Amino acid sequence: MKSMTSIRIGNVYVYDTDAFSQQEKAFCDKMYSVIYFADFFCKNSISKVIRPLNLFLTDNKDENGKRFEWGIKIWVDVEKLKNTPDKDFPKEAILAVKQSLIDIAPMHDWTAENIELNFQKVLETNLQGQWVVTKNITHNETKFQLIMQYDGNKIITNLTDYMQFMMKIKAPKQKAILVPVSLKGSIAAGILVPSMVTDFSFKGNILTLQIGYRQNKKWKVNFGNSITLTDI
Repeated sequence: MKSMTSIRIGNVYVYDTDAFSQQEKAFCDKMYSVIYFADFFCKNSISKVIRPLNLFLTDNKDENGKRFEWGIKIWVDVEKLKNTPDKDFPKEAILAVKQSLIDIAPMHDWTAENIELNFQKVLETNLQGQWVVTKNITHNETKFQLIMQYDGNKIITNLTDYMQFMMKIKAPKQKAILVPVSLKGSIAAGILVPSMVTDFSFKGNILTLQIGYRQNKKWKVNFGNSITLTDI
């Protein structure tokens, strides 16, 4: 792996080994779900450009054997990444990994200060950059545009930042209206990133968003003086 650069995303420091062994299964399940999510995203985003990111756990004891260190590292081929367009870099996956690590924190002796994002300049440029995802459909002259965006001003650590976005809807002979859309509480995985919305459709006043390949969310579109969405 001479051409690969190791990037440490975060560590968990465990001092009470008895408590750790009691919660080990739940802890590991969460960690592996983080790994699965990042791997899923990369396979559907950049596998044709660079090798998908490899995540793994580390477990190191200190000298007295009382402290365990669990963490996640990512191996990235930086040379190839330098030639990768910003739009192909899975920045949403990295942000989601960080959020998942924060979610694990209450289970152990770990705070946000333990989370590190020590990226090289090429990675920082991608991570901190802006992204906008738009998808468009037209059905019976009604136009829909799905809008999700990140302004690049901060690292997203709030889960709800992923769960809310806007739908621009324009019915015939009406002005376009921005309608807020929220997926909070409706996604089993608990994390939504723009690239996970793979498709959407509008039939019989029912708007359906497809999330990933296994889940979908539906709303009834109510047309009147103002356009609103009702959960189904």
